[in-house]
This record gives sequence, C-alpha cells and structure tokens, in this order.
Amino acid sequence: MGWISDDMQHEGAPRVVDLLGIVQDFPIWEIPAGRDPEKLQVRAVCGCGWHENETGTVDCIPFVLFADGTVNVEATETAVRRLWQDHVDMLALASAALSAAEMLAGPPMAKLKTMEPLERLRTVRHVRLGLDVIEREAVIEARRTPGQESWAKIGVALGTTKQAVYERFREAERKAIAEGPRCQAANAEDPTPCEGDREAVRVVDKLGGEALGCVHHAARLYATLEDPRVYPNGDANNGKALEVYHRAADLKPWPWDYEKNGADS
Repeated sequence: MGWISDDMQHEGAPRVVDLLGIVQDFPIWEIPAGRDPEKLQVRAVCGCGWHENETGTVDCIPFVLFADGTVNVEATETAVRRLWQDHVDMLALASAALSAAEMLAGPPMAKLKTMEPLERLRTVRHVRLGLDVIEREAVIEARRTPGQESWAKIGVALGTTKQAVYERFREAERKAIAEGPRCQAANAEDPTPCEGDREAVRVVDKLGGEALGCVHHAARLYATLEDPRVYPNGDANNGKALEVYHRAADLKPWPWDYEKNGADS
C-alpha cells in the first residue's frame, strides 16, 4: 500500500508505530494476533525522508476501528494518507514560492528598480492585473479538469481556505460554465461571448502568430494588434474575413477596456 504524488516526485506509505512512536515491522492490514490496535498508531512517511526514520508521536493518528473493535483498514489508510498529502501540498507551495522569488529577483526586478517611482507603480499595477487574470484562468481550468480539482486543493495552492477561494471565484466559474469555451481570439479580459462559428477566420500578427476566431472576437483582436492580417479559415470564402476587417475599422484597440470603463476616448 503506497501513494504517488501527482508530479511523481514523492512516494508515501503508512507505518505502524506504538504509543511511543517506535516503528513496528508489520503493515496496517496485518496486525499480529494479540496486539491491541488501541495501543498502536499510524504515521505517514515519504520517500523524501519525511518521518522516515523518526521516532516519537508527531503526526501519528490512532487506528480507525469498527464497532466490534477490529481495524477499519480503508478508513485508517484514508486518514493517514491525508496527512501525507498535506505534506506534499506544502512542499509544492514552498517550491512555487521559491520559484516566484527567484523570478522576481532576476532581470525583471532589476529593470523595475531603474524606473521612475510613478512608472514603477503603473508597471506593478499592470503586472498585478495580469497575474489576477492568470490566476482566475488557472482556477477555472483546474475546476474543468476531468477529475475536477476541489476547492480545498485550490485553496492550499493559493495559501488560503476552501471557503475563501469559493467565494472569490464561484461567479467566474459560473460564468465560464454558462458561456462555454470561447475562440482563441477572445482575450481573457474580454467578457463578451463568441458570435457564430468559433473558427470562422484566422487572425495573424506581424510575427506570424495566429489565432482562430469567431467574427466578433477576431475583429476585436484585429483592432488591437499591430499590422495584423485576417484570412478565411480553410477553403471557405464566405466573406467572414472581410466582415472582420470592416468591423475592426470601427473599433479602438483593447475595446473591452473602453467598454468596461465607459471611456469615450
């Protein structure tokens, strides 16, 4: 009986210990005759060395018993595995924090420090807004995975509680479910739904990058890019590319910002 972390970096298992925390040489499902399970405990260990050679009763839990006093192996294993999973989750969180710290300590931070104070504040604001978008998209993607990550796991990843992330992102999740997937041309900050075929046209930027899109979002992307081009997707010449071109002519760059802020200039 053992467990493997999602990133395949950690392998955990349950260990039986006595009330002093000394490891016993039998598994949780084979307690020898004559040994009282109420005088035994279980500890999770990990291949990384966590609790592997440790004595004492830290992070030990009692066996879960049925009414007749026999061991409920499944419930006991579930409870001790939860302790191991908390350990793995905290390591992942610490690793992410270290990566973020290393990133901020590199060239981006050095460049930021050379800016004038007000320019630096504006840059920080834009970075924060961008990170908010990335965070929201990651949460929605996690909730949309086949196994659907729980709010509790998302809370651990963000260093907060299940209730806090649920309250913060439940409306974004509801909206994403209602709208369904959008075309590639739809900007993450643009809340508008797609219009018609989500792969009607191809919008190409000046570096050759391209995105398939509906007419609505393709026009908004076209209006935002520098020196863009638009083509029908596939062999169909149904006038959609021309429609995108004409629609974009009436739009300002980043039109969703103007719509959101009610700007008229």
